[in-house]
Parts: sequence; C-alpha cells; structure tokens
Amino acid sequence: MIRLRSIFLGFWVLFILNCYPAHGQEEAEEAATVQGILEEAKQAAEGIQDNEIKSYALRDVGVLQLKAGNQSGSDQTFQEAAQAAGAIEKDRKKTQAFQTMIMFRANAGDIAGALQTANGIGDLKTKGDALSAIASAQARKGDQSGSEGTFDAALQAANAIQDERIKVASLSAIGTAQARAGDLSGALETVGAISDEKVRFSTLGQIARSQAVVGDLSGTNRGLWMLIWMKKLRPRVWQVL
Repeated sequence: MIRLRSIFLGFWVLFILNCYPAHGQEEAEEAATVQGILEEAKQAAEGIQDNEIKSYALRDVGVLQLKAGNQSGSDQTFQEAAQAAGAIEKDRKKTQAFQTMIMFRANAGDIAGALQTANGIGDLKTKGDALSAIASAQARKGDQSGSEGTFDAALQAANAIQDERIKVASLSAIGTAQARAGDLSGALETVGAISDEKVRFSTLGQIARSQAVVGDLSGTNRGLWMLIWMKKLRPRVWQVL
C-alpha cells in the first residue's frame, strides 16, 4: 500500500508538470506544490520495509525530482535508493535494482549522477553491467566519445573479476552492448578476450544478428566471417585479428 501511494503521488506530479505549464507567480506556486508532493512521495517510499520495493520507489521519486529540476534532492534520493538496493539479499535482484536505477537516471539526463552511483558499487559484475548501461545511454544521446570511455571503465571492472565464468558472462554482455551502441570494432575486440570458445561463438552470433536488425550488412558480414574463421582456426584467429 505504501508503494502504491508513492506511485500515485508520482503520477500526480507528472500530471501537474505535463498538463499545467505555468508562468511567473503561478510557476513558483506550481513548483512549491510539486516539491511538496514529491517530498510526501519520498516519505512514503522511505517507509517501505522491503528493500527491493523500496529501492524502486525511491528511484522513481529521484527521477521525478530530476524532471522537476531538484538536482540536489534527486541526488540524495538516489543515494537512499542505492543503499536500499545494496541491502537486497538475492544477487540477481540486487543487480537488477542497480541496473534499472542507473539506467533510469542516465536516461533522465543525469549521466554524472549515474556514473557516481555505478562507481560506488562494490560487486565488479554489477558495476560492469551498470557502467555498460550508462555507456549505452550516452551513445543514444550522441556522446560517442563519452560512451567509449564508459565502456572502457566497464571492461576494466569486468577484467578484474576473479571468477572466470562470471568474467566471461560480463565480457559477453558488454561486447553485445558495444555493438548495439555502434562500436562494432570495440565489440569484436571485447569478444576476442572471452576465454570460453562457446561463449565467443554465441556472442558473435548475437552481434551479427543485432547488426542485421539495424540494417548494417557490413557489420553482419564481419561478425559472420569471424564466426566462420574462428570455427576453422579457433584460438589462432585472435592472434591474427
């Protein structure tokens, strides 16, 4: 019930922001009304006992605060959302909570805040996935150089993972994200570092399919040729490429 209340308040804020553009004194009164509703929504979210639900509710409030122009309030709310996400017991749910939180924040335009949240994550797999999501958001916004830098940070986190199985999964996810973000060369280089041959083949197949979907036949052909060549030459191909 508490989460439903915070969601209802959030939708009410969006209704005010989108349907009632104001000017002068009306604008000031509207801003005060919005901030008051958001504060009430935040208090409702803070009262949630389940950490997973709490993190999502606080995330939604943080995004709305951004839309309402309250950067400092949003920063504080996202910090609380991150604390709640970090307290989630199941790793899969914890990872999902962090990823959606950071993705929402980045898509709302707060790339710096999203990076700050991601860099504060202790688990390297979760950190790499989060940074990869931010890099994808940067690419969608046209910041290709920023995207490449963030992907580099994601790869640094992934390569620091000690468990080889987890590292392979992380590199595969990042490589696929790089291809979708338009960095095919970077994606193929990332896939080349994957130690598990089956995962390399599978990831290259995903990349080839993703390039075909967006109509990049040259990218599709490169991915398919890599698959064919690897099938014949196996690990030696990576010494040539």
